[in-house]
Amino acid sequence: MGKKGRQSAISQRRGTLKRKDRSKEKALKAERALERKTVVLPDTPMTVGELAEVLGETPVSVIKFLMTDLGVMAAVSQSLDVPTCEAVTEGFGKVVAGEDDELDEDDEDDDDMEESAM
Repeated sequence: MGKKGRQSAISQRRGTLKRKDRSKEKALKAERALERKTVVLPDTPMTVGELAEVLGETPVSVIKFLMTDLGVMAAVSQSLDVPTCEAVTEGFGKVVAGEDDELDEDDEDDDDMEESAM
């Protein structure tokens, strides 16, 4: 009886050789990764410290990026304009999303249509 009980315990631990359909899991994982990488930046200038907090980085790493990659000398309390904030955000591998992201895309498409009509 001891062996039978042991054999049943082993068979319960064994996995199946069939492949599981993990496409849904992969899609959810990719969506969560995109959500983690997406950062919403305001349309107003931000200080280096505020930008570091939004990015989840240290202010020192943001200043280092500014100095080495963008050639900008900055202090923690210095304000950065919106394009510089976007450049730093993209430099850290994050995706920039505006507050009204859907409206901006629609406006750009409308502008392109008007220019092509002229």
